[in-house]
Amino acid sequence: QILQQMLQSILKQANATSAYFIRYAQPKFYVLANVTSSDHLTPFSVRSELTEPSMKILLDYVVQLDEPLVIGNLEKDLAYTHIQRPAKSILCMPIKYKGKIQAFLYLENHVLLNAFSNVQLELLRLISTQMAVTLENTEIYNELENRVKERTTSLDQMNVSLKDANERLAINEQERKKLLQSISHE
Repeated sequence: QILQQMLQSILKQANATSAYFIRYAQPKFYVLANVTSSDHLTPFSVRSELTEPSMKILLDYVVQLDEPLVIGNLEKDLAYTHIQRPAKSILCMPIKYKGKIQAFLYLENHVLLNAFSNVQLELLRLISTQMAVTLENTEIYNELENRVKERTTSLDQMNVSLKDANERLAINEQERKKLLQSISHE
């Protein structure tokens, strides 16, 4: 939910008409959230693999480039004529955490040329890094929660086994006492 709210804020502040938060799990890309200015949040509760070929090409290029890519005029820039996107301006920023690319912030503006400036990059980088940290913390928390559940289940099963063993021991002890009583009586 925090990820979604942050993406909504970025959309407004960066003058974008659509924004994507894309997780990078080498070599695949997963869309975790998508927001457009015309509608509200479209969260992806389950990771959905990115299938848009044009976006994949740009993301692969940014992985190789290892720095943000700002395309001010997608229609006129000859280097990107093969990109089939309705956007006029694109910003694709790798989000690095612990020295590795963890995710991408992908922004498009379908109305304005040169909508994204280098001045915005540092602020977006800071916010995006916080989003990546939040995402990683959430994943660590979920993993730990799953481990705790597994351990609790395992301990519950061991407790049941121990109770059964104690009951059998108590029955055996009663049988032993009865046997001793009958032997001593005879």
